[in-house]
Amino acid sequence: MEPKWASRNIIFKDYNIENKSILDFGCGDKSICNYLTFNNYIGYDLNPKADYNIDFNSDFKIQHTGDVGLVLGVLEYLDDPHMFVEKIKPSCNRFIIMVLSIKAPKVSQGWQRVYNKSTFNEFLSSHFDTFQVKQIGKYLIADIQNNKIS
Repeated sequence: MEPKWASRNIIFKDYNIENKSILDFGCGDKSICNYLTFNNYIGYDLNPKADYNIDFNSDFKIQHTGDVGLVLGVLEYLDDPHMFVEKIKPSCNRFIIMVLSIKAPKVSQGWQRVYNKSTFNEFLSSHFDTFQVKQIGKYLIADIQNNKIS
């Protein structure tokens, strides 16, 4: 049985990512594949269902490239989200990054931080030149063209 939050994946039908090559950073149990169809999909996570088990709080290297990188509900958990973004940037020309915009971190669930629209935009602008942020309910979703490929 899927967790309640998994139905959020339907939001991404509007982002023109189907039939593309996807790198999903923080894929969990890969539930997005139940909602969308991809040409190629590689999932990275500590979850045993991931294609590659990676701890984003440790030293890691991404060996693959794709059309779109997904980072959905990951930044909140990271010790150093800036380092994480710099490490994944070379892998894709486009990213969809989503955070949950709430007032207080869910510390009991391992959250390190929370974002509001202002802090999310500030974070993104320190890494990317071209992005748009939309708020859909409690989610802030950034569609990013990666112009700073290393």
